[in-house]
Amino acid sequence: MVLNIYGYPAVNPFSFWTGLLGTQASNPLSSAVQAIALERLLASQAIAQRQALLIQTLTGLQSYGQQLYTAANALTLNNVNNVFAQRATTSSAPDILTAQALPNATITSYQITITQLAVAQQNVGTALTSTSTTAVTPGTNTFTLTVGGTTYNLSVNILSTDTNQTALGKIANVINAANAGVTAKVINDTTAGTSRLQIMANKTGTASAFTLADVTGNVVTATGANTVNTMAANAQYTVNGISYTSQSNTVLLDQGRLTVNFFKTSTAQVTLTVGPDTQAISGAVNNLVNAYNSLKSYATLNAGFLVPRIGQSLTNAYELKAPELNALGITRNSNGTLTVDQSRLTMAVSQSLGAVKSAFGGADGFAVNLALLGQEITTSPLWNFAAPQAYQTVFFPRIYSYLLTLNQSRFTAAILPTGTLVNLLV
Repeated sequence: MVLNIYGYPAVNPFSFWTGLLGTQASNPLSSAVQAIALERLLASQAIAQRQALLIQTLTGLQSYGQQLYTAANALTLNNVNNVFAQRATTSSAPDILTAQALPNATITSYQITITQLAVAQQNVGTALTSTSTTAVTPGTNTFTLTVGGTTYNLSVNILSTDTNQTALGKIANVINAANAGVTAKVINDTTAGTSRLQIMANKTGTASAFTLADVTGNVVTATGANTVNTMAANAQYTVNGISYTSQSNTVLLDQGRLTVNFFKTSTAQVTLTVGPDTQAISGAVNNLVNAYNSLKSYATLNAGFLVPRIGQSLTNAYELKAPELNALGITRNSNGTLTVDQSRLTMAVSQSLGAVKSAFGGADGFAVNLALLGQEITTSPLWNFAAPQAYQTVFFPRIYSYLLTLNQSRFTAAILPTGTLVNLLV
């Protein structure tokens, strides 16, 4: 191939590129060609840098898009776990009872009294001199442990040299190894020099009551293991005047969507209120506004790399609900970002929750449209959001004049931020 330059002899490509690489050319075009090669190198570097910036910008966009989607989705009504479904509970006497509500629990109030707490059975055996030879019959002793109607057959081997403390330890270990729903331990009184067996049900209520009985030997009799110190009892309480009992001090109301915890008895009524979680709603609104502002600022800062419809979509989402959002204390600044009047928002959430839900999660709601935008950014190919001028191939057939001197104005225009050079010499 021969390169014909207007008015000049044909140039062999090999010799031409040798000149570009810096060897001394023997023709009068040498200095001009070397200048072109230098400019070409700078152009190639500009291309590479711009491509790296574009990739970095698109990666950052995806992160901001994910933040926007997460924040907006929390306020969309089609999300079953949306913040409007969350509930907060308030007890007029939190030292007596508290509660936790699941999403969509009924918004209402309850009047509750607690006349009896649920209690776990506890047996405390006879105090025996710790270091004395045990009173339990030496050899294999068998006995039964019955818990909630289920009987466990247990056995323990006692040596004639065992002390009371040692023997009680063996018995406690056997009981615990049965995993019968009770826990046994030895209580040592170092001042009195005595040891006794303590056995306690793992759960409250009469369904977990237990008994022990000797079969062979005298483990139960000699240790007093069947001596009831605290009887099992069920919780007794009323809800809105109706009496109930419970095996536990944790009871479920509203078809299991409300968990109530009892701590003390009280004949006076305690008011338990279930309502929207206004604090969570207010926090979710602020999170969304922050995510909106972050993406808006990012799109503005990187306008040379990103398609303008990102910022426009944000603006459209706001303008569609602007009157409603303004009424909630959410207004637009001169730079397009949003500001929240926290006192107005708090009042609106407390007094006009329906308006808040409509503005954010209803048809064409602010959060609904922003969630769609965030989802599009996070799931679509990132190149869809690159501005055409950020990556399009730019040919510059007239960057070089017919004398192979650089057309400075055209070359400068090609490497400005709005243009991209291609690794091609024309």
